[in-house]
This record gives sequence, C-alpha cells and structure tokens, in this order.
Amino acid sequence: MTDDALPKVNVLHAVSVASARVKELYGDQNPQNVLLEEVRFEFESNRWEITIGFTYKANLLPASSFTKMNIPIGQMPSYDPDRIYKLVEVDGTSGAVLALGTRTI
Repeated sequence: MTDDALPKVNVLHAVSVASARVKELYGDQNPQNVLLEEVRFEFESNRWEITIGFTYKANLLPASSFTKMNIPIGQMPSYDPDRIYKLVEVDGTSGAVLALGTRTI
C-alpha cells in the first residue's frame, strides 16, 4: 500500500465530523448516548463509513400525564427507546459528509 492510497483525513477527524453532523441534524430530538459504533475505510471509493448510534425520547409523556388520567403507577407504560444507527459517509480527502442514512444492525 502506498501513501497515495491512504486517506488524507484521519480517522479521528472523520469520526468527529460524522458525530457533529448527527448531533446537528437530530439536535431538536435531543439525542442521548451518542456513541461511535463502527468505522471502516473503503479504499475503492476513498470514503470513511462511520456508524453513529444514539437514543432519543421522541414520544415520552411526562409521568404527570398518566397520574392525571388516574392510571396506577404500576400500569403506566414503560418507555424503552430503541437505539438508532446512522451511517455517515465522509470523504477521505476533503472530510466532507457525502451521505447520511439509516443503518440496521
């Protein structure tokens, strides 16, 4: 492998760009537990494929809503948010985000 085949953008920068973009795009949904899940560099297309996972509480009603409806605490619905995975593709030369999609794991 020659130096020409290596990405000009290092893995730390690419992950930082991907994480920042996910937080920016989903900021209004209050993403929590934003974590790096997977990183891979595709030499043929000169791009980083970075999977960022997070959770958010989009439809959570406050407990006071249930007590106002006279629902016993033991029967209140529990909320266990599913983890969301986003695949962010980052250009290996410029560091620009090329694509962002949903990844199923």
